[in-house]
Amino acid sequence: MERQALVLVGLLALGFVAVGVLFLMPSGQGKPPADSSASPVPSGEFQIVNINAVSSGYDPQVVRVKAGQPVELRFSAEPGAGCSRVLVMKDFGVQLIARDGTAQIARFTPETPGRFVFRCGMNMYQGTLIVE
Repeated sequence: MERQALVLVGLLALGFVAVGVLFLMPSGQGKPPADSSASPVPSGEFQIVNINAVSSGYDPQVVRVKAGQPVELRFSAEPGAGCSRVLVMKDFGVQLIARDGTAQIARFTPETPGRFVFRCGMNMYQGTLIVE
């Protein structure tokens, strides 16, 4: 009887370790791009911001713009981008879906300085818009 209890405890411990390893393993989506900051490119009246969806999230993950100046966001996706081909900025009412290699465009004016999160539709990937 004591031997059966030891075997059961051993199997349970092994099960917990296996589950822990599964949760800690990378998802196979690759490493996210390093935090980079993309400053807008001035173009007439709009601050032009380019964000590209990649298999590991967004490139760049950090974007800086100036408060009170209109922004033109150009969003595109690489093949295999998965759910990151959707970009949602709830604070600015933006939802874009990159299709067929064509850049999707949204225009908005960030009035208040701060940090605003953008993410995919499944909340798996995110980036930050910094309004200065």
